[in-house]
Amino acid sequence: MNAVAAVFGAAPAHARAAVETMLARMPARAAGQTVMVDAPPAAFAASGRAPAHADIAGAAVLAGDIRLANRREVRAALSMAPGAGDAALVLESYARRGLDFAGALAGDFAIVIFDRRERRLVAARDPLGIRPLYYRRDAGVLRVASELRALVEPGDRPDEGYLAEALAGDLVDTEGTAYAAVRRVPAAHLLVAAAGGVRLVRYWEPDIDVLHGSHADHQERLRDVFDEAVRACCEGHDRIGVHVSGGLDSSSVLGSVMANRVAVPVTGGNLLPWPEADERVWIDAVAARWALTPVLVEPSVDPAAHDLGGIAAHRDLPDMPTGAPLFAPLHAALREDGVGAVLTGFGGDQWWSGESAHMADLLRRADVAGLLAWKRAGPSMGDAPWSWRSFVRDGVLPLLPSAVRRAARRARPARPPAWIDRRFAARVGLTDRLRRRPDTRGAPSESWRRLRWRLDSGEEALAKERFDRMAVAHGVELRHPMYDRRLVELALATPDEARIAGGRNRVVLREAMGDRLAAAVRARTGKADLSALLIAASRAGDVQRHQSLPMLSSLGWIDRAAAQAIMRDAHESGDHEAAAPFWYLVGLEAWLCEVFGAE
Repeated sequence: MNAVAAVFGAAPAHARAAVETMLARMPARAAGQTVMVDAPPAAFAASGRAPAHADIAGAAVLAGDIRLANRREVRAALSMAPGAGDAALVLESYARRGLDFAGALAGDFAIVIFDRRERRLVAARDPLGIRPLYYRRDAGVLRVASELRALVEPGDRPDEGYLAEALAGDLVDTEGTAYAAVRRVPAAHLLVAAAGGVRLVRYWEPDIDVLHGSHADHQERLRDVFDEAVRACCEGHDRIGVHVSGGLDSSSVLGSVMANRVAVPVTGGNLLPWPEADERVWIDAVAARWALTPVLVEPSVDPAAHDLGGIAAHRDLPDMPTGAPLFAPLHAALREDGVGAVLTGFGGDQWWSGESAHMADLLRRADVAGLLAWKRAGPSMGDAPWSWRSFVRDGVLPLLPSAVRRAARRARPARPPAWIDRRFAARVGLTDRLRRRPDTRGAPSESWRRLRWRLDSGEEALAKERFDRMAVAHGVELRHPMYDRRLVELALATPDEARIAGGRNRVVLREAMGDRLAAAVRARTGKADLSALLIAASRAGDVQRHQSLPMLSSLGWIDRAAAQAIMRDAHESGDHEAAAPFWYLVGLEAWLCEVFGAE
């Protein structure tokens, strides 16, 4: 992982100084070698363990953070020599294809290019947004950086609309951040700056064509693309860390590593004391399947760790206790074992579980047998269990004419969560913000539509930035095969009939992995419930001091009585339903106190 910083539109001396300032604000990511480019009216740099750099004299120059997953295909398409590195491949792609260059790339990257001929700066973020990239404009000067804190300045104000979404636990905005002046370059986008202004350009859109064939055909395609994604994530490492939770996703990643012998895995997992969170039996099954001895960590839970103290450093909304605070001891143990990169199963839930909206597709074609099988399956449907409420919301409503749906919304408008003040919600237009969705006219199915919405999800964007922040803080590189662009394209092209069949979900993944999975894991339908960890973290002393929520109350953002009920239910009663809202409230309160407390 490397830091990227760029300035466009400033005098040369000021531009270079601003780049150096931004790098200094990202000390962990930028530690190592620095490549600085002076190309008036731009200056930019990449800094870290292996910053990418390439230059085509008289044409364009590049600096960035790049891990190409389809290096061989790109090299072959460009007819370049086998020794050509990622930076040279990307810059040559730009030289030949202009702003269309990034559509052929798979992998994780944050790149800055200065085009000497067009006199423009182009910043690119990878298709799934694994590498973060932010920007801000002040008085005609554009600044771009890998971390939010590199761009935050005294006097910045909060973005109330974005924070209202965060408070509701339903982030939709993919461009906003907690600060009104700082914006995110969304996944699969270019930021293009020239004399005429600054614009965002989307460079990748998944195809709407759905693949046909038998279940065996879908399984073979998934296995082939999945193995290639895992292989690409292992490149450069003889030994690779692998998260092991006993779930289908991480077990599939490990199975691919072992079946194809692409690296020697060093496996590791967390052990938690609550029965609903205890995955020891499945971790043991995975270990026995491959005769491995995983690194097992029992993180402290009395109280559990949290990220409120990290706000002062990263300046962003804190991670949930189930994120970086939970994984810190495990990653430290893996790092001590000599591991530099760790494979995760993150992303499997998003792309391969199956959508509740598949009910609408079954209903549209009058597949009563399929709906009844779903209803009878009960817990076997895992992430998509049947309920009449889900059937109406995800099965019936999508089939109603849009005019009918609009009339229903007018007759019974949606309300914000009870803990959010209604006047504040109305002022920021929260209801309309939460309804925003990408244009999916022409979608081949309702389940495809929901998958496509997920690509432009603010929740997904923030989650992946938190993964990245976690990796930098923990000193390991996290690699996510399930977020490989080629695998996501396959997920959208795979019909939900391959995921949901015979009263089970994730069917195509279970069958594609076959005996790579331990029998117990292959049959597993549930997931660990980490609500008790959220409750345990709420009992830390430095969390309790925020529970009266004075900042949120004084700003008028919350309904104080409802918010205090959440505090009591979570902290005193241990109510799992209140656990997540507790952290939406306390996390934002702590952020406001840290960043704006003096004001």
